[in-house]
Amino acid sequence: MRKMVTYYARGFLGTLALILSATFTQISYADTIAMIGTGAVGSALGKNWSNRGHTIVYGSRDPARESTQALVAATGGNASAKTPAEAVVGADVVVIAVPWAVGEEVVAGLGDLSGKIVIDPTNPRDINEAGLSVPPSLESSTEKFKKIAPNAFFAKTLNHIPAEFMEFSETLGLNYHVSVAGDEAAVNWVTKILTDMSFVPALIGGVRETRLLEAFYSSTNNMRVMGNSHTIQFGTPPVR
Repeated sequence: MRKMVTYYARGFLGTLALILSATFTQISYADTIAMIGTGAVGSALGKNWSNRGHTIVYGSRDPARESTQALVAATGGNASAKTPAEAVVGADVVVIAVPWAVGEEVVAGLGDLSGKIVIDPTNPRDINEAGLSVPPSLESSTEKFKKIAPNAFFAKTLNHIPAEFMEFSETLGLNYHVSVAGDEAAVNWVTKILTDMSFVPALIGGVRETRLLEAFYSSTNNMRVMGNSHTIQFGTPPVR
């Protein structure tokens, strides 16, 4: 009888330890995220990441606007909205979810980003008359942002998948690989959040290699324009 009690006690304590470990891991991982932009990408990521225990502060030119407040309500948790410069104050992570053409201007207006993790999901939108895209410069937007805020930790990711995949990532049921490149600290954070979203992180390189993610986006855009509408993604190769 004593052996049976000891067995079940050990099992209970072991289960309790796992639960407590997972709980405290989630608490230590919960960050305040400044989501700069309230469009499709910012809205999708804000809702998804709020559901995972993070606090979302939307950066909007008009935080009191009805549509912005509706987004805050839909995001739930402790979500709020402020001006972009106000949103980054106290944030651990900053997401530049704005149109590519205004990205540098927006980053320059955020103030001191030293020590913060900055995520860049933007894409170059240099589209010709035929609808074909090509990266407009050798430098990626991430590299340009890094010059503006050299003491922040940058990563580029999530620039090659539709916004609806970002919001409802756990319902995809796919072994879906998402590319990431950038500074090590930022890449480590992105790797955790992508895994939480049920994606498979695919490391491409450092900040210089972020330009490859923009080229990849241009390639997939051009394939769609040329008649191949399939979404390209990296899959786990078969065992040979």
